[in-house]
Amino acid sequence: MSNQPIHFESFNYLANIFYTSIGLYAYEQAGERTKDRAAYIRRQLLSIFSIIVIVNMNIALLSQLMYIFLAFANNNNFVETTMLSSFVVFVIVSDFKIYNICRQRARISAMMQALHALYPQTLAEQTKYKVQWQLQRYNRLAYAFAVFYEMLVWGYNLFPLLNYLIYEVWLALRVVEKTLPYNCWTPFDWHNNDWIYYHMYLMLSASGQACISGQLANDLLLSALAVQLIMHYRELARRIEAHVAGRETSSDDSEYIRHAVYNHNWFDADMSYRKMLIFIMARAQKPSKLQATTFMTVSMSTMTDVSNSKYIVSYNIFHMYSKI
Repeated sequence: MSNQPIHFESFNYLANIFYTSIGLYAYEQAGERTKDRAAYIRRQLLSIFSIIVIVNMNIALLSQLMYIFLAFANNNNFVETTMLSSFVVFVIVSDFKIYNICRQRARISAMMQALHALYPQTLAEQTKYKVQWQLQRYNRLAYAFAVFYEMLVWGYNLFPLLNYLIYEVWLALRVVEKTLPYNCWTPFDWHNNDWIYYHMYLMLSASGQACISGQLANDLLLSALAVQLIMHYRELARRIEAHVAGRETSSDDSEYIRHAVYNHNWFDADMSYRKMLIFIMARAQKPSKLQATTFMTVSMSTMTDVSNSKYIVSYNIFHMYSKI
């Protein structure tokens, strides 16, 4: 186990890599110096880069939609059109995810800052929350997910190039015709112009990577948020379990609350604050209880009763089937 506390942003590291690759900031990090000149210039450059990436991706999308429309209109290239349709849907979904991230940036920033405030900072607190175990488990799934998608996209991106290198350059079996990673319509002929062909190849490959980066960044960020929320709920459940196991009721705690309210400097406060303290003291007269539905109070005795009833039911079922 590491002797250094794990930083909050460690959970979002992979998601932020993919966001940066398309020039996006999903949220304002806690303690980030947004007024620093270097940070401002970096933000502006990333914004320009983001516009270029998104425009390139949507130009590729429009050319692919034109190809599909013309293919259906001319009743040809059915197989290629069907394959291309799945790519088009993938790009459209990525567009929506990127748009929603940009539109909800303020809300995402507020949520991330609230989670950062709850995040255990010291090594002792992180040991209770099992932060290192949570992060390692999340990273295994996140990196496997990202690598699988990257292999899928770059398998399509590099297929024409590998086809050329294997069959024409290495094995010298045949002359490989120039093809692009994804079929698209263009108002010019790129087959006989190497410069235009390589430009188109790079543009389509970049659009495919931008598409997968937008998808992965959004999914990984939401997954990281879910992991942290589950981590907090698990710790809360552990504390509730320890509280219920430690005593039947919390009358002692209620007594402490009542004395704490009475013994502080309430006489210097205004009238509305004094009235609120009266309600707190009145509520502290009643011990707090954890209810399981409206019929049962959770305690050691009720947990024992439930366990005994489950054992009896299980034994009866096993005994009934053993006679069959």
